[in-house]
Amino acid sequence: MIGLHHIFLADNHGKLIYGGFVIWSHSEQLQAAIRQIKKDLT
Repeated sequence: MIGLHHIFLADNHGKLIYGGFVIWSHSEQLQAAIRQIKKDLT
């Protein structure tokens, strides 16, 4: 079994912008990207 994070990005109206997967070995990079997005938008 391969561990995957399911990624879904939607706009303010709930419209899907992106959907995909990130493998577990890239979890830290995913978390870093989410932290950066939060920092940039708040």
